[in-house]
Amino acid sequence: ESPVALALDNQSELLYVLDRGLDAVLSVDLNTGERRVLSDSNTLFYPRDMVLDSASNRLLVLEPDLKAVVSIDLDTGAGATLSNSSQPDAKDAFLAPVALTLDELNNQLLVADAGLPAVVAVDLETGRRTILSDNDTPDNARNALQKPGNALQKPVGLALDRRNNRLLLTDLDLDALLTVDMESGSRTILSNGRLPDANNGLRSPNDVLIDRANRRLLVADSVLDAVVAVDLETGARTIISDSNTPDNTNALASPASMALDSVNNRLWVADTALDAVVEVDLSTGGRTILSSDDTPVDAPPLGFPISIVYDEPRSRLLVLDALAKAVMSVDINTGDRAILSDNNTADAANAFGFPRSMVLDEANNRVLVIDEGAIIAVDLNSGARSIAADSAVTGLDSPRDMVLDGTAADQVLVLDAGLQAVVAINLRNGTRRIVSDPDNPGVNNALSNPQAMVLDGVNNQLFVTDEDGFILALDRINGQWVYFSR
Repeated sequence: ESPVALALDNQSELLYVLDRGLDAVLSVDLNTGERRVLSDSNTLFYPRDMVLDSASNRLLVLEPDLKAVVSIDLDTGAGATLSNSSQPDAKDAFLAPVALTLDELNNQLLVADAGLPAVVAVDLETGRRTILSDNDTPDNARNALQKPGNALQKPVGLALDRRNNRLLLTDLDLDALLTVDMESGSRTILSNGRLPDANNGLRSPNDVLIDRANRRLLVADSVLDAVVAVDLETGARTIISDSNTPDNTNALASPASMALDSVNNRLWVADTALDAVVEVDLSTGGRTILSSDDTPVDAPPLGFPISIVYDEPRSRLLVLDALAKAVMSVDINTGDRAILSDNNTADAANAFGFPRSMVLDEANNRVLVIDEGAIIAVDLNSGARSIAADSAVTGLDSPRDMVLDGTAADQVLVLDAGLQAVVAINLRNGTRRIVSDPDNPGVNNALSNPQAMVLDGVNNQLFVTDEDGFILALDRINGQWVYFSR
């Protein structure tokens, strides 16, 4: 009904199955498949885990609700309490035991207790409990203060590594795999959720670009106030530009969007706190204000520059200002600004409401703007607006970013934080298809608070930044998500 643990008896050619729904242990003959109940609810109550103790001809079953370890005789199925809060005494009693493993060499059972939190050793003869490792054992100062990342929070799984005389322990809240020395109980982080390591960890990544020439991603982080490079092979992160790199001159304050000039090895950043476009030298990290309310003086004011693209043939940047509800052109040499399209341009038709992001569609001489669920096309010459897809077609909830889909003409991919999805929308025929969402088969890392994405057409994958501090990669063939850097 609800099998939760297995124990293999090679000598008897039997497999023991612990079923939490039936409150039972069943034996399965490996040759015939025949099943029989060894022990049932008269002995067990909502069991969690089980190991085979061949030397004593018994199974040891973990009972979390009873806060106990129960032994089951392999011949009779009779049950007996090996260890609980009164057997043999109350010392080091279980609080929330969740997993166990057998250490035959030291005649003990090792139990992970998520409530204490601790690893508890249980004597196989007496049931006596001792703490092998917790946040006071072996040395609180060494394990919890000097190395706070090693402090146990919620241990949930364990396995014995006899060759190295250590225990391998998973901790759900630490998001980590730890090693526990079998003699001292000291702990070490073997692997955790930082990929590939904790260096220059992302805090709130917004925009992301591919710098193909340098085999890296470029990420704008609005908490670090930095541009971070992420190696495409390893996921390793390097600070390209922040208040210390190379210095604090024209330091970024809230970088929201980026545009790359690979030929000249430079980057333009739209900063919503500075209300400016900042040019970043990718060799040095040095920053120069290209265009702001002060530069040039007579240009239309920048209010909230939220998205930026490079219109290379016209030697200009296009900046989407959410406050001005406008697309502005910015000369890449002088910083001069002019309105390409706002709610007074051409006419008031198809006015901007709350424009969020845009992508350059050179093939169709337009820039596409996401605005409150609709996609608005802006002519690159006249600034005239037309509806490429209205909200009834897109079905979007809270769109964050958009890229051109290289696999189909007139198709875009939209990242939607409300739907936690990537949606493909064909602007030619109005069809809509979910590329990936929490219900899509095969998705193993649901989005949390996605902000931006970039298409890696060479490897047919999407990189998505999440405000919670990580980058995910989506394989467009199988729909699988994997953590790329965090």
